[in-house]
Amino acid sequence: MFSLRYHVKSNLIKNRNVSTFIKTLSKSIDDLPMREAAFYKAKNLKWTAEYFKSIVDAHANAILDLDVIPTDRIALWLPDKAEKHVALLAAVHSGITVIDVDQDAIQTVDDLRQFLKIAKCRAIYFDVTTSSLSCIKLLRKAIPEFYYYDDTKGQYFHSKHFPELKYFIHTGFDLEMGCINFKNLYITDPLLKNNLALVADEITDDTPAYAKAIKGPNGWELGPVVTHKSLGDIPSFYFAKNLIQKEYFEG
Repeated sequence: MFSLRYHVKSNLIKNRNVSTFIKTLSKSIDDLPMREAAFYKAKNLKWTAEYFKSIVDAHANAILDLDVIPTDRIALWLPDKAEKHVALLAAVHSGITVIDVDQDAIQTVDDLRQFLKIAKCRAIYFDVTTSSLSCIKLLRKAIPEFYYYDDTKGQYFHSKHFPELKYFIHTGFDLEMGCINFKNLYITDPLLKNNLALVADEITDDTPAYAKAIKGPNGWELGPVVTHKSLGDIPSFYFAKNLIQKEYFEG
C-alpha cells in the first residue's frame, strides 16, 4: 500500500503550479502517442511514445508502493540505457529526487561508502549486466548489514551506517538475494492502484528533482540540486528533451 509516511493534501487544496516539465512532456506524448520514440540497441527495444509513458508510469506507481515517497532520494548507479531512462522519469513523476552517479565513477569499497554517505538514498539502482565491476559484490563489502541480508521472509533492511537505505534494485535476469529485480517493479494497471494520482498536484517547478555525485580532488561531492524548472538543462535528460520535441532517438 502507499506509504503512511506521506501526508497527501486535501483535494480542496490543489497546487496550481504543477511541474511545467511534467506537463510539457505529457502533452507532447499525448499529441502523437503512437509515434516511434526510442530504440535501445542493446536489448532490441523499440518503443512508441505512449509505451514509453506507460512503462514510466507503471514503474513510478511501483516505487511509490514500496514506501519510497516524494522528498525521498534514490541513487542511480546505472549505464545510460533504457532502465536508467525509465527510472529517471519515474522519479521525476513521483516527486522523488535522483542522485545520479556515472557507472564507472565508483571503483572501490571506499568510493561506494563515501557516495552512499552523501547520497542519503532510500533505494539504490545498480547494474549487473554491463559493468566490468561486480556492483553486487562491492555493495555487500561496503555495507556490512547487506552482506548476509535475506529478504525471503519479509525482513526489512536496516543499516546503522546508512539508515536511509532500504531497497536494492538491480537490472538483469537473475534475482540477487536481498534485492528487487528492476523488471519486476511495475504496477501496470492504474485502476488497480494509482499512487501517481495521489502526488501529482504536489509536484511543482520548485520540487527538487536531480543532483549529480562526482569524485573530486577533495573526495565525493554532491552537485547543486536541480528543481523541475531546470530539468531540461541537465545532460542526463537528453532523451526526455527528444520526447518533448517529438524526435526519435537511439540509446
